[in-house]
Amino acid sequence: MLISYFTSIPDEIEEAAMIDGCSRFGSMFRVVFPLSAPGISATAIFSFTLCWSEYLYALVIVSKAAQKTIPLALSDMVVADVAAWGPLMAGSIVAAIPVMILYLLVSRNMVSGMTLGGIK
Repeated sequence: MLISYFTSIPDEIEEAAMIDGCSRFGSMFRVVFPLSAPGISATAIFSFTLCWSEYLYALVIVSKAAQKTIPLALSDMVVADVAAWGPLMAGSIVAAIPVMILYLLVSRNMVSGMTLGGIK
């Protein structure tokens, strides 16, 4: 996912940092990574959401009831076409809270277009 984002950063900005005295790793950590923060943030949110709501892998691996993840516990609330909608919706909100907190923490990095005007 990040390859296209890293290739969109102009090489001239990295070369200018190396002319100013940065090493190759210094220009990567001081220039390239801060400019790619929106792409890294979006990828982090996407990856965390996929891992947090994983159902099939947890269903295959987990064997004890005490080790069940939130999606497995929510699926156990539906028994034979009867769903306890109140507890099911409350559990869904509890499952969504960590993703929302991560988005709120990372959303300030989601501003794009920081490379505009960096080179002539």
